[in-house]
Amino acid sequence: MFPLNLFCSNPYQSLTTLRGQRDAITSLTFSVFGQFVAAAGLSGVVIWDIETLQVVPLTLTPDNIRDPLKNTFPAACWIYFAQQNRHVLLLGSFAGTIQLWDYIDVKLRFECKRKPVPHLTAAAEAAPQVLAVDCFPREVPVGKKAQIVVSFGDSSLGVWTLEADGKLKQNFVVALEAELFPKVVTLLHGGSGNTLWRKTTALNLMGAVAVNKTYEHFVACTSDGFELFNLEQMNLVRKLEHQPALLALPKQVSFVGQHILGGTDCRCAEVYALKSGKVVQSLKYPQGGLVQSVAASDTYWQSQALMATSLAM
Repeated sequence: MFPLNLFCSNPYQSLTTLRGQRDAITSLTFSVFGQFVAAAGLSGVVIWDIETLQVVPLTLTPDNIRDPLKNTFPAACWIYFAQQNRHVLLLGSFAGTIQLWDYIDVKLRFECKRKPVPHLTAAAEAAPQVLAVDCFPREVPVGKKAQIVVSFGDSSLGVWTLEADGKLKQNFVVALEAELFPKVVTLLHGGSGNTLWRKTTALNLMGAVAVNKTYEHFVACTSDGFELFNLEQMNLVRKLEHQPALLALPKQVSFVGQHILGGTDCRCAEVYALKSGKVVQSLKYPQGGLVQSVAASDTYWQSQALMATSLAM
């Protein structure tokens, strides 16, 4: 069992421990408005309702049950369509597909109402796994569409458009240089797949990356801990205060308001002040030494933080 610790408010206070995920967690993500949280990984996905703290059911398709790779999810992302007042969870699988799960209010459950989106440039038996998925905007206004970007294990990227009525259209798939391995991908803007600009002054290796809401900065997990960069100039702004790493494993990181939440291998997640890079609070995780997966939600009502280990320690 891989428990998750949930914290609320700022300074954060421990609210509860969520249980249900049976194996390593590779992706933690809050829905728009922080109503749901999903923990995806090697044993599928578990979704909790934050208000009731109960697991929300979802109906596995026969195809998922027959093929374990289609029920193993390294990446997850949420979209909310205002036109239908509906949350949609996107799951990227080891089988190289994207699954879309709609929350059905009247049934209080998630259902997979569309066929999985395959990697169209590869044969089904050789489809590369999904590495990362992102969408923009996450809160889709009435009459608008969502853009979905997916990176795959063969160094390719694909972009799709999703409408409120469920219509899904592939915009393009591009192959990156072999030396580029897109473990994290974020939508800024785009439409053609052409390279807008390329920077070669950044670090060669970034294990996890998060971009802030204004697209001015990004924070990356590097061999020197967490480092904050200016997105346009790719300049180092500051290194975040951290303890020496004990394990050479990437820790996830997330912006939350004027703070940054990052994992550690010291039985805690740490909250950093964005302006100073100093640790302002440590969130204890007694279940294990490594805290690799973190997520944060900053809404009008409250700020929430969630953390879990993704390896058995």
